Amino acid sequence: MRGARPALRSLCISPATVSGSLTKASAGCLNAPPRPFRLVYREFDRISYDPRKSDEVLAERGFYLAFIAHIFAGFVLEREDTGDYNETCYQVIGELLASIYFLVYKRRGRVCRLITVREAEPEDRAMWYEHR
Repeated sequence: MRGARPALRSLCISPATVSGSLTKASAGCLNAPPRPFRLVYREFDRISYDPRKSDEVLAERGFYLAFIAHIFAGFVLEREDTGDYNETCYQVIGELLASIYFLVYKRRGRVCRLITVREAEPEDRAMWYEHR
Protein backbone atom coordinates (compact mmCIF):
# COMPACT_ATOMS: atom_id res chain seq x y z
CA MET A 1 0.00 0.00 0.00
CA ARG A 2 1.41 3.33 -1.01
CA GLY A 3 2.28 5.74 1.82
CA ALA A 4 1.95 3.12 4.54
CA ARG A 5 4.69 3.17 7.12
CA PRO A 6 6.47 -0.04 8.07
CA ALA A 7 5.99 -1.29 11.61
CA LEU A 8 8.72 -0.16 13.97
CA ARG A 9 10.62 -2.78 15.94
CA SER A 10 13.14 -2.41 18.71
CA LEU A 11 16.60 -3.70 17.96
CA CYS A 12 19.69 -4.22 20.08
CA ILE A 13 23.09 -3.61 18.59
CA SER A 14 25.25 -6.46 19.76
CA PRO A 15 28.23 -8.41 18.43
CA ALA A 16 25.78 -10.91 16.95
CA THR A 17 24.03 -8.12 15.02
CA VAL A 18 27.28 -6.67 13.71
CA SER A 19 28.43 -10.04 12.46
CA GLY A 20 25.17 -10.39 10.53
CA SER A 21 23.38 -13.00 12.61
CA LEU A 22 20.58 -11.60 14.73
CA THR A 23 19.77 -14.01 17.53
CA LYS A 24 16.43 -14.22 19.31
CA ALA A 25 18.12 -13.19 22.56
CA SER A 26 19.50 -10.00 21.05
CA ALA A 27 16.28 -8.92 19.33
CA GLY A 28 14.15 -6.42 21.19
CA CYS A 29 16.51 -5.79 24.11
CA LEU A 30 16.30 -2.02 23.59
CA ASN A 31 12.70 -0.96 23.90
CA ALA A 32 10.83 2.29 23.51
CA PRO A 33 11.24 4.72 26.39
CA PRO A 34 8.98 3.91 29.34
CA ARG A 35 5.62 5.58 29.37
CA PRO A 36 4.54 7.62 32.38
CA PHE A 37 2.59 5.99 35.19
CA ARG A 38 -1.05 7.00 35.69
CA LEU A 39 -3.09 6.64 38.86
CA VAL A 40 -5.98 4.28 37.98
CA TYR A 41 -8.57 2.04 39.55
CA ARG A 42 -9.06 -1.30 37.77
CA GLU A 43 -11.95 -3.71 38.17
CA PHE A 44 -11.64 -7.17 36.71
CA ASP A 45 -14.19 -9.96 36.48
CA ARG A 46 -11.43 -12.43 37.27
CA ILE A 47 -7.74 -12.47 38.12
CA SER A 48 -5.71 -15.45 36.95
CA TYR A 49 -2.09 -16.58 37.11
CA ASP A 50 0.08 -19.62 36.44
CA PRO A 51 0.24 -21.70 39.65
CA ARG A 52 3.82 -22.75 38.85
CA LYS A 53 4.84 -19.10 38.51
CA SER A 54 3.11 -18.36 41.81
CA ASP A 55 5.15 -21.13 43.44
CA GLU A 56 8.35 -19.64 41.95
CA VAL A 57 7.48 -16.19 43.29
CA LEU A 58 6.75 -17.71 46.70
CA ALA A 59 10.11 -19.53 46.76
CA GLU A 60 12.09 -16.51 45.54
CA ARG A 61 10.22 -13.59 47.11
CA GLY A 62 8.02 -14.95 49.90
CA PHE A 63 4.47 -14.30 48.68
CA TYR A 64 1.84 -15.86 46.40
CA LEU A 65 0.42 -14.23 43.29
CA ALA A 66 -3.06 -14.87 44.77
CA PHE A 67 -2.10 -12.56 47.65
CA ILE A 68 -0.88 -9.86 45.26
CA ALA A 69 -4.17 -9.98 43.33
CA HIS A 70 -5.68 -7.98 46.21
CA ILE A 71 -3.60 -4.96 45.14
CA PHE A 72 -6.39 -4.12 42.67
CA ALA A 73 -8.81 -3.46 45.55
CA GLY A 74 -7.52 0.12 45.51
CA PHE A 75 -5.85 2.63 43.23
CA VAL A 76 -2.58 1.70 41.52
CA LEU A 77 0.00 3.44 39.37
CA GLU A 78 -0.06 1.82 35.94
CA ARG A 79 1.74 2.17 32.63
CA GLU A 80 1.97 0.15 29.46
CA ASP A 81 5.10 -1.99 29.34
CA THR A 82 7.05 -1.04 26.22
CA GLY A 83 8.79 -4.41 25.98
CA ASP A 84 8.63 -6.48 22.80
CA TYR A 85 5.94 -9.04 23.71
CA ASN A 86 3.19 -10.85 21.81
CA GLU A 87 0.56 -9.12 23.97
CA THR A 88 0.35 -5.76 25.67
CA CYS A 89 1.62 -5.94 29.24
CA TYR A 90 1.16 -3.41 32.01
CA GLN A 91 3.43 -2.47 34.90
CA VAL A 92 1.81 -1.56 38.19
CA ILE A 93 3.02 -0.05 41.45
CA GLY A 94 0.63 -0.41 44.35
CA GLU A 95 0.29 -0.84 48.07
CA LEU A 96 -0.98 -3.88 49.91
CA LEU A 97 -0.91 -4.25 53.70
CA ALA A 98 1.58 -1.37 54.08
CA SER A 99 4.04 -2.86 51.56
CA ILE A 100 4.67 -1.48 48.06
CA TYR A 101 4.87 -3.91 45.13
CA PHE A 102 5.78 -3.73 41.44
CA LEU A 103 3.89 -6.18 39.24
CA VAL A 104 3.36 -6.99 35.60
CA TYR A 105 0.08 -8.22 34.15
CA LYS A 106 -1.81 -8.71 30.89
CA ARG A 107 -5.41 -7.77 30.24
CA ARG A 108 -7.61 -10.14 28.28
CA GLY A 109 -10.96 -8.42 28.13
CA ARG A 110 -12.14 -8.17 31.74
CA VAL A 111 -9.65 -10.80 32.93
CA CYS A 112 -6.32 -9.87 34.53
CA ARG A 113 -3.46 -12.34 34.02
CA LEU A 114 -0.71 -11.77 36.60
CA ILE A 115 2.76 -12.40 35.18
CA THR A 116 5.19 -11.58 37.98
CA VAL A 117 5.70 -9.38 41.03
CA ARG A 118 8.48 -8.13 43.26
CA GLU A 119 8.77 -5.80 46.19
CA ALA A 120 9.14 -2.25 44.96
CA GLU A 121 12.59 -0.74 44.55
CA PRO A 122 13.30 2.59 46.34
CA GLU A 123 12.55 4.61 43.18
CA ASP A 124 9.23 2.74 42.75
CA ARG A 125 8.27 3.51 46.36
CA ALA A 126 9.20 7.18 45.91
CA MET A 127 7.00 7.37 42.82
CA TRP A 128 4.13 5.69 44.66
CA TYR A 129 4.26 8.12 47.59
CA GLU A 130 4.61 11.10 45.25
CA HIS A 131 1.57 10.23 43.10
CA ARG A 132 -0.93 8.45 45.29
